[in-house]
Formats: sequence, C-alpha cells, structure tokens
Amino acid sequence: MNDITINKSKSYLIAINANSQTKLEGLLMGDKTLYPVAKDYPVRSLGVYVTENGSKQFQKDQFKKLTNYMANILKGKPITDKQAIYIFNTVVIPILEYSLNDMMLSEKKCLKIITKFISMIKNKALLLHQKIFYVGGYCNNFVFKGY
Repeated sequence: MNDITINKSKSYLIAINANSQTKLEGLLMGDKTLYPVAKDYPVRSLGVYVTENGSKQFQKDQFKKLTNYMANILKGKPITDKQAIYIFNTVVIPILEYSLNDMMLSEKKCLKIITKFISMIKNKALLLHQKIFYVGGYCNNFVFKGY
C-alpha cells in the first residue's frame, strides 16, 4: 500500500448539498485544488454515471445510443433474426443491466430505448407491420421472449 497516489488530473469532485461558499473554496489535494463539477455534469464511476442533482438522463441517452449503434451495425450484416436476438441478449443486455444497477426504467422508457433494435429484428424476420415481440418483466430484463 506504499506509494499510492491519486491522479488529480483524472479526479472529479461532486459536491452534494454544499453551499455556494464551500463550492468556491474547492478541495485542496496536494498542490492542486479540485473544484466541484456542474450540477448536471455526469461523472463516470465504475461504469455508472453520477451527477450532483441525481439526474439519470445522460445514462438513458447512453442506452439509446448503444442500442441504436448495435442496430445500425447488425442491420447491414447477413444474419438471421434469431442471430440478431442472440447478439442482443448476450452482448447488449449485460451492458445495460450493469448500468441499470442504480436506476429503474418504466416499461415505456425501455421500449423507447430498444425501438430501433426491435425494428431491425423485424426487418431481419421480414415481418414489418406485425407486433410479435414481448419484452418481459422489469426493465432490468430486456430479453426477447418468443415469436
């Protein structure tokens, strides 16, 4: 445990319930003073984003970007709908589940996040206008069930 130092250039200070005077003073770490980040600035800690005001909007936007990115990648690939569902269940869901450790989403919000992925899978299955997917349970379980 000797010679352990904090990398001050990679450190952020989140001041929760601090008054404005305390925020202006900052926190002295060695020869450098850390000042609190803005109330809505997301700071990543162990893969989860935290803000002073507790907003999770940044994480929700990240979920949407991830599912859209994966849907766009798989859209042009010569794979079947079952392979796309397998990739979603084994790659995308674990990433989303880990990030959902500190929040819950409504079913409506879950469906909004994965809409593009569902439409890509419907296109792979050649079923454009049929409602065939059921997203089960809580939003910590995005697994596609049944046809």
